[in-house]
Amino acid sequence: MNFALTHMWKILFAVAWIGCFYTEYNDMPDARPVRVAHVQAAPAQIVLLNPHEQMKSLPAPVVLRATLITSKDEFLSGIVEIFDVKTNAPVFQKNSTTVTPIASISKLMTAMVLLDMGASPDKKIKLKKNDIDTVKFSSTKLTPGQEYTRLELIKLALIRSENPAAHALARTASGGLPLFIDAMNKKCLALGMLHTHFVEPTGLNPLNVSTAEDLAKMVLAAEKYSVISEIASTTIIKIHGIVMTNTNALFSNDKWDIHLSKTGFINESGRCVAMLTTINARRLVVILLNGASKEARAADELHINKLHIVTTAY
Repeated sequence: MNFALTHMWKILFAVAWIGCFYTEYNDMPDARPVRVAHVQAAPAQIVLLNPHEQMKSLPAPVVLRATLITSKDEFLSGIVEIFDVKTNAPVFQKNSTTVTPIASISKLMTAMVLLDMGASPDKKIKLKKNDIDTVKFSSTKLTPGQEYTRLELIKLALIRSENPAAHALARTASGGLPLFIDAMNKKCLALGMLHTHFVEPTGLNPLNVSTAEDLAKMVLAAEKYSVISEIASTTIIKIHGIVMTNTNALFSNDKWDIHLSKTGFINESGRCVAMLTTINARRLVVILLNGASKEARAADELHINKLHIVTTAY
């Protein structure tokens, strides 16, 4: 019995001594910690009690970016740019930096440059033979010898896309046609349209080129001209007894709210349209270039009008 008690006391003493050594070892500053989960504290700034100090710890304001829920394969046009005016950023792009002929979309720049020159809108201008297209023989309801005011010619150029009207406007501008074309290209640089170049005012020449990104800038710039925004959102005009409808058929569709529009077509450019519209309370610049047909462009326009745009915080 005494022998058992003696050995039991020795065992207890040994266990106590080992426990003390273990505690001291783990409290040593150079030792590897073995129990750390319970000492991990939350960052101090998360538990601030002073509201003014807590405001200082808040993250920077978020940047909102809108995104169109679709894929590039769903568009038939070869080039697409959909630009959100509110966020000042594109919501969808497809080959939007590709330089391509832009056809009669050129006439938006023609109108802007003419208005920049301060030309009198009421001055009468007589059409000449060299105003008529003899290269591509594009259709027109205008004939040499007819007289129109500058304002009427702007309407004919933007609403009905009359090439003689655009050519006559540039031809009769201060300095003549060469200086007018030079002013068009200088205007491009001023707007940051660095991949755009014009050689004539109508868009019939395939050397009038741009990108969808640049054209979005041009549309936003054109909207700031009240004369252009009013004319380029008109459905029907009547000049000299002739009724003419806008080349953009969407004006007859009550599901579209279009603030400015210009279509274009030559073989080299395909079917094109540049417009400013509101879809689901969101103002968008829509650029569709290199469409294979009117039907393909119309399908893309219908597709856009049915899409949803989501806004994400960055």
